[in-house]
Amino acid sequence: MTKRVTAGELLTQLEKDANFVAWRAERDRALKAKADAFEAEEAPLVTDLRAAGFDVTSVWDLVNSSRRYDEAVPFLLSHLAQPYSSPIREGIARALGAPAALREWTVLVTRYELERDARVKDGIAAALSAIADDTVINSLIALVLAPANGPSRLLLLRALAKSRDPKARDAMLKLRGDPLFEDELKALSRHSK
Repeated sequence: MTKRVTAGELLTQLEKDANFVAWRAERDRALKAKADAFEAEEAPLVTDLRAAGFDVTSVWDLVNSSRRYDEAVPFLLSHLAQPYSSPIREGIARALGAPAALREWTVLVTRYELERDARVKDGIAAALSAIADDTVINSLIALVLAPANGPSRLLLLRALAKSRDPKARDAMLKLRGDPLFEDELKALSRHSK
């Protein structure tokens, strides 16, 4: 019978392995270099946000914040158009889930429809879903029903589910039988009961 090794014992063994120690040091250096590169790339956005009074080190600080940051929306929209890498543009897009961004619905819809980077498109879809209300229900339904918008449309379903407009329910019924939406529709129906 083989003796079981605890996580602590395994870690002690690995610390004695020169190859593991070298691999971990190299991995840590690579992660630090990547983080430093993102920080440098994101610096213009962080500078603008700090100048506007937001104490952030990354756009993701806004995404993960519970406080309102409506005044940041113009800066975020401006920077979304910049050629940042996918993770930064996704963070900008998700940060546009602020209530004040509803005023920019048309701009965000255009960006969403034109976006080709799946990660950024998901970020914009998440923002659209967060800010959508019944004043934009027809536009939201059109986005969800357009296959050209791809799998990111799943992120828009929650906005349809929270709507009280009967058109939203009708749109969700149209999506039944579509394999892309099947699991999410089931989950939403369980949560609404």
